[in-house]
Amino acid sequence: MNFMKRKKLDSTSLWADLYSIVSKDTRYGVMLGQPGSTPLDLFKFYLEDLKSTMHEDKKTIKEVLKQASFEVEPDTSYEKFHSIISATDKTKGIDKGNIKLHF
Repeated sequence: MNFMKRKKLDSTSLWADLYSIVSKDTRYGVMLGQPGSTPLDLFKFYLEDLKSTMHEDKKTIKEVLKQASFEVEPDTSYEKFHSIISATDKTKGIDKGNIKLHF
């Protein structure tokens, strides 16, 4: 089950939203009986990793906006912002949650 590929998991995801899906997976039950990190711990660690790239992501987003001569105004829609950001290969690796947070 790869939530990133299925666009179900980003840096703004909540455990409460994914728990109903994850808890039905047999691997979840197996992990609960093992010593070490719990599924919730691993979820939190993963989100921390995604959020740790926010500073670099912000720099990349600003660079792309500058190159496009685009300024975000109070009435700029997220759709317009996202279309500018996603029009370049420079932002392909940026987490969609981080893009939302930088808007």
